[in-house]
Amino acid sequence: PFGLARKGSSRYRNDGRGKGNIDESSMLYFGLPSNKQQASAIELLEKNECLVLVGPPGTGKSQTICNTICHYLALGRRVLVCSKGAPAVELLRNKLPTGIRELCVSLGCGDTASFRVLEGAIEHIANEIAAASTRKLRSDADRLRRRLRDIKHELAEAERHEREYARKYFPSNAG
Repeated sequence: PFGLARKGSSRYRNDGRGKGNIDESSMLYFGLPSNKQQASAIELLEKNECLVLVGPPGTGKSQTICNTICHYLALGRRVLVCSKGAPAVELLRNKLPTGIRELCVSLGCGDTASFRVLEGAIEHIANEIAAASTRKLRSDADRLRRRLRDIKHELAEAERHEREYARKYFPSNAG
């Protein structure tokens, strides 16, 4: 369910042997569809270490936050989302892709329902660990790493073709 997006202009680097490699730090690991504004929100967050999203309903704030959560969890980082009210946090939690949603809890209210969500998250994690086969997890991780490498290679090739095309038709603008 996760997608890869690109951020910034330093997307591509040449390894000196005529082969391009995707800069690992330019990858965004989003769980939901995204646009350039959402990718730029991640850049601002990384630059300033804090970000407040403000805007009218329907402008993608919740989706941006969900993608930010997915991205940072994929990088092994912790994420704290604060809100004045529990409904906003629950809305975000429900928007998250399956697999991420179960790892997120809201304890703002401290009521029985909040503790049930926490209990459910702990139970989910415990069940996943108990059911996990180390061999299968390693095999899956290796398969996904190969797939990611292939996608990065395809992307580098597409960018190389794009630059060749640009040089052909726009010689002064191609870099």
